[in-house]
Amino acid sequence: MAVTKRLNTKLTTHYNAGYTHLFKEDFFGIDNNTNNWSLLKEKNHGSVNAGFSAIYLVSDSFNLMCEYIYGYNQSFDGAGNTAKSHDYILNPGFRCAFNSGKVQIVPGLGVPLNFSGGKYLSTGLFFYLSIEPNYLAN
Repeated sequence: MAVTKRLNTKLTTHYNAGYTHLFKEDFFGIDNNTNNWSLLKEKNHGSVNAGFSAIYLVSDSFNLMCEYIYGYNQSFDGAGNTAKSHDYILNPGFRCAFNSGKVQIVPGLGVPLNFSGGKYLSTGLFFYLSIEPNYLAN
């Protein structure tokens, strides 16, 4: 589910939420009785995610952006028990636009900061590229 709301001529926000359900997720490991690799457990697991982003239009061809993503996940841990995690990503960045005839090329760059359980994990680099034809141009 996604919603976009333009707050004024310079600021647009996006909101989204989702749910994933894994039916009979498999856990494989070494069976202690046979000492063979086998299916040890099956269990239903669910994950919830929500996101928010804000885009500030500095100009028609340059935007500042920031995205926040939250995820609550259930999965098997290494011992076959259900593990629950609360994961967060804060992704500040920018994008710019270049017009070339009837096509607009929009590259962007972000620096996602990854957190889990309230603890900082890592920083990444996110590259975005969109090529958008303008079918309505003369």
